[in-house]
Amino acid sequence: MLRWRLQCKLWLQRRLVRSSNQTHNQQGDRISLFSFQITSNVLLYLMKMKILDSFYSLLKPNWVVLDLGAGEGKQARHMKELGVKVVAVDSKTPKEKDDSISWNILPIQEWVIQLNETDVFDAILARNIFQFFDKNMVEKELIPILSKHLKTGGILAIETFYDEPVPPFDRPFNSLWDEEELKKNFIGWEIISSGMEKEHTTDLSGSFRDFYKTGLLVKKS
Repeated sequence: MLRWRLQCKLWLQRRLVRSSNQTHNQQGDRISLFSFQITSNVLLYLMKMKILDSFYSLLKPNWVVLDLGAGEGKQARHMKELGVKVVAVDSKTPKEKDDSISWNILPIQEWVIQLNETDVFDAILARNIFQFFDKNMVEKELIPILSKHLKTGGILAIETFYDEPVPPFDRPFNSLWDEEELKKNFIGWEIISSGMEKEHTTDLSGSFRDFYKTGLLVKKS
């Protein structure tokens, strides 16, 4: 599915360039402009950040996956259904705790420093946690620890924010991240997918908010 998306993206990019050039031809001005607009909209839709979907599609049965900042365990349970072994970490106990998932109820920064040298993961999901930490701490401590405990060839998915939600959460953010700020921490890694997008959707309480998300999916070389 990921390969299909990449092929579609390349095809649409070529169409976009051709359509842009055609807009300069007076005879087909209206048709070309319409084609340009349609192609642009489809391209933007396919390029919208689908980090989780891509991450899930790369998981393999019996992989050991770390869900860092698991919250209520929605992603952890979904990954378990995909046939992987999930280690979930969060400071709060979920309302519905699945015993087939290895839960660790500890603050993230406390849990990661307790990892042993032999603790290695095939994949790591770090979703909606970076913004709650100081940027220097994330870059100098958290990311190096995650890198150390991710196997070579393993994948890491990050979702965070480039701006405060509207309306804002009660818990303030300590850092904001744009796409390039995330990427610079993974020089030498394979960038599978990345992006920034605005999304109008409900939060966990059911209230609508505007979310300004940044995502990155990388493979350790």
